[in-house]
Amino acid sequence: MTPSQRSKAHLEKEGWLCGSTQRYVQQVRRFYDLFGFIDMVCIHPEKGILGVQVTAGGHGPERLKKIEGLPTSLAWRRAGGKIAIHDWRAIKHGNRRLWDLKITEVRDD
Repeated sequence: MTPSQRSKAHLEKEGWLCGSTQRYVQQVRRFYDLFGFIDMVCIHPEKGILGVQVTAGGHGPERLKKIEGLPTSLAWRRAGGKIAIHDWRAIKHGNRRLWDLKITEVRDD
């Protein structure tokens, strides 16, 4: 299961309806995010709209810095959208590998 699939499953358990916004461009072998930072858009009847940036391995602080520097993230928030960074990391638990999720909400400060 990919980190994006994990995030989608996590959010859907909380009542969010999620859709992927990432697109893969074969010619350059690269993924592109909506507005430069959104991997998936989620909507919730009571919580609104959420743009999610998914990462793994402790790269959350780097993604936060990138998002805070994008004019599109400010426009998203001014339009009422929320932004969350989902940072997944694997934890060894005996012979098993468990996944831990750290969620960082991007806020206007």
